[in-house]
Amino acid sequence: VAAVDNCSIRRDASASDAPSFWGSLVDWVVMGAVTVAARRRLMVMEKEAEGQARQRTIKVVMGGMDLIPAWGFKGMAAAMVGGHLIWDAALVLACATAIYVTLSPPADAPPTFSNALRAVLCGSMGLGVGFAVNTIPSSLFSFSDYFSIAAFTGEVLYAGVITMVAVILQAFLALQAEDTASPLVKALLVFLK
Repeated sequence: VAAVDNCSIRRDASASDAPSFWGSLVDWVVMGAVTVAARRRLMVMEKEAEGQARQRTIKVVMGGMDLIPAWGFKGMAAAMVGGHLIWDAALVLACATAIYVTLSPPADAPPTFSNALRAVLCGSMGLGVGFAVNTIPSSLFSFSDYFSIAAFTGEVLYAGVITMVAVILQAFLALQAEDTASPLVKALLVFLK
């Protein structure tokens, strides 16, 4: 299990309550299925709702439902992250990319439960990937105390630099996704964006 100790993350081999990858995977899929079922019921309620206030409330609840499977994937990412953080973060990113490219339903897919589940699962990986990737600078800056100037400066610089890189990368990937004809490459570029 990953334990946080002065900004360093280590694997505790003696922990018996360590989350398993497979258990977390099942949790993520079940959370996705519950979300799809609840959203379908809420969509019916929205059509039957009288008044704009009630419809807005239902839309807000439906938006919040999207966070449920996102936390499930974050739990799966947390089960994967451990001793070799850079490699574990890369593994989470590679698994998320493979899952997205494999499960992503085509744009013209019929609105079945399985296609909705695939779309919800594909759209819920951002939190887990962000968690895993964020462990890299945390481990790199763990050489000093958490409240030291070096650690604080490193975290602030990391946040600014990664934000700029993300903005530039999203703009570049959006242009690339428009120009490609391959649905597989397009799905990969949309996920990376």
